[in-house]
Amino acid sequence: MHDLCKKEQKVDVEARLVGKTLYLSCSVEGLIGLDLNFQKEALETLEGVMLSGTRATLSTDAKVDFLIVRVKDARLGSIITLLRYVPDIKGLLYMRYSRSDFEDRLVIETDGAQDPANTPETLRDISLPEFMARLISSRLHRQITGNPLVSVFLRISQVRGRVEDGVLILTLERAEQDALPLATNEILEAAVAEVVVDVTGKFDPKGVLIEDVRLEESDGRLLWEKPLLALQSRVKSAEKKKRE
Repeated sequence: MHDLCKKEQKVDVEARLVGKTLYLSCSVEGLIGLDLNFQKEALETLEGVMLSGTRATLSTDAKVDFLIVRVKDARLGSIITLLRYVPDIKGLLYMRYSRSDFEDRLVIETDGAQDPANTPETLRDISLPEFMARLISSRLHRQITGNPLVSVFLRISQVRGRVEDGVLILTLERAEQDALPLATNEILEAAVAEVVVDVTGKFDPKGVLIEDVRLEESDGRLLWEKPLLALQSRVKSAEKKKRE
């Protein structure tokens, strides 16, 4: 991997295989420009590293389930993490689902906080429940922060997810810690239900890995906890109303 990325992307990449998870990490100068947008050349490097990692996972004799690419802006210290479930890559190649569906299956994290430092002592093998939790939180974060008006209204800066004993725990990080209005809670529940039902339907259709969903504040305050079946029923009812 090091030689491949050095030759094709002109960047030094550190590669580590931990269990069934392949970690690739590198530094790129000027990932984010003065206009606060991603720079074209840096993005091309990021995509190239991801592509090289994909080729490696598909050609190696080792069993690789997850591919993690971590790119650090050497100037700003910012980190972008991309996480892929390797069977999804194979699914796209065999045209089992659309390109848009494939993109929805990509985890994008902009601070790297949910990834350990790249040392042999801290790197861990990613499990499918962890991947699902990170995909759900990643999609919710993009959905909430993608629209400035929605972002201001909900006042949420980050969403983090984890699975413990069959419970998907989504943690909201907010600048203000006052109680969320009832209307805001209702909007959040609808958004969470839609994403959770979509992701679990793709990766855990029988409900073996996730049975309940909990939404909480960063200080541990519980907003609500509901069975996955209740969220599925809510989404079905919403879809039925749209068709009427």
